[in-house]
Amino acid sequence: MPRLAEERIGEGFSVASENTGQTFVLQVQFLPNTTLDDIATILLPFSGTISDGPSAIGLVRLAFVTEDDRAQGLEALRMRSDLVSFIAED
Repeated sequence: MPRLAEERIGEGFSVASENTGQTFVLQVQFLPNTTLDDIATILLPFSGTISDGPSAIGLVRLAFVTEDDRAQGLEALRMRSDLVSFIAED
């Protein structure tokens, strides 16, 4: 039987995907010509990662470690209208 994410596996161990802290999130829809390399180039300076997506409507969830990183990532995404069609603060 598969283990649930909430279950602990031995003392000092937990499921790797378990959320252990607060994350700061944006939801973004990229234009069809956007590559993963384009996205990584925008996100890397701000420790951003793709945490989910794309959804059925093309939204990608981006996670940042700090609010400041999220704010800077948001500004960088806003400057890239050649790659980004929609941004929502989550």
